[in-house]
Formats: sequence, C-alpha cells, structure tokens
Amino acid sequence: MQKWIVRAAVLLLVTYLAPAPLSAQYLDPGSSSILIQVLMGGVVGLAAVFKLYWGKIRGGSRRTKKASGDGN
Repeated sequence: MQKWIVRAAVLLLVTYLAPAPLSAQYLDPGSSSILIQVLMGGVVGLAAVFKLYWGKIRGGSRRTKKASGDGN
C-alpha cells in the first residue's frame, strides 16, 4: 500500500511541475481585474479583522472610566 502512495505522490509532483502549454498561460484583462479585486478584498478583510480584534491584541478588555463631573 505504501508503494501505491509513493507512486501517486510522484505522479502528482511530476504533473504539477511539468510546464503548461502556451495556451494555458494567457491571462486576459478580465482575469487580471478579478485577481486585483481578490487581493484588495483580502487586504480589506484582514484590516477589518485586525480592527475588530485590536482590543484583545492590545491587552484584554481594558475600559477607561469617564469622569463623574461630565454630566453623563
């Protein structure tokens, strides 16, 4: 059974390392536009997650107390 796994792994490795035909290497402007949108969305998503968890990253749930004389 291990020989079968090794042979399958070698076959997959050779398949992925083999050069692609020239027709598969073409990217039209629509493809690059989608790629840019995916990258920008990832950056914005990471920024949103970072902002949501910034308080936990800084050191827990510290809260500042308001002064008692401000009328609230």
